[in-house]
Amino acid sequence: MESPHDEVLADLLAQSLRDEGVNARTLTLAAVRDLPQAERDRTSAVFLTYPVADSRDAWRDAARELRSLLANALVLTIELPLGEVGTDDKVLAGQADLVVGSFSEALAFVLGGRSAPA
Repeated sequence: MESPHDEVLADLLAQSLRDEGVNARTLTLAAVRDLPQAERDRTSAVFLTYPVADSRDAWRDAARELRSLLANALVLTIELPLGEVGTDDKVLAGQADLVVGSFSEALAFVLGGRSAPA
């Protein structure tokens, strides 16, 4: 389940990406289900909040459904240093293509080394 903390972090990441010219937004899993297939096919990356101990099963289920709905997208998660501890690599195995440790790493991944707009 997403917490208010997760929502704020997701909004901040999406805004940071938009500031760099990336078409980014935050969506619930239900909203992703309602997207037209053409829009789902154009999605290149999706970020999930890092799973915490008491939500591992729900996180794994959401990651699997996102992989099914967004077949062309990479699934990433951000393990912020101030986050809760309690998830091991087995939870992430096969679910996340990449784990990044900061918003800076997430931005660098999405921007792929391109220069910021002048």
